[in-house]
Amino acid sequence: MRMKECVKVKENYGEKYKDLSLDYQKDLENLLKRVEKGKNEDGKKAFELFMKSAIGGYSKGQCVVGFYYSNGIGTQQDYEKAFEWYLKSAKNGDAMAHNNLGDCYYFILESEPK
Repeated sequence: MRMKECVKVKENYGEKYKDLSLDYQKDLENLLKRVEKGKNEDGKKAFELFMKSAIGGYSKGQCVVGFYYSNGIGTQQDYEKAFEWYLKSAKNGDAMAHNNLGDCYYFILESEPK
């Protein structure tokens, strides 16, 4: 979820983006490059391996699978599947999954028309 917000900052707030410290700009650029790189074949292989660990019940793997679905890394972007995997991971005690569930509610559910 946060990745979408990083992209929005760069795309929609050009002048404000320039005001960010150079270190933060570099960090954001590196993050965007890594995510784009992860969407290629490396991302597909990583997704397969994390899916195996997730199916095996490993909470960190479940959280990562949710993240990959959320951001379309190594697989088709699917927010419903992301939510399902975050929920499984959270039920297994993963703190990051709890955070990501909150992001799902904030960024996705709040943006849907009522």
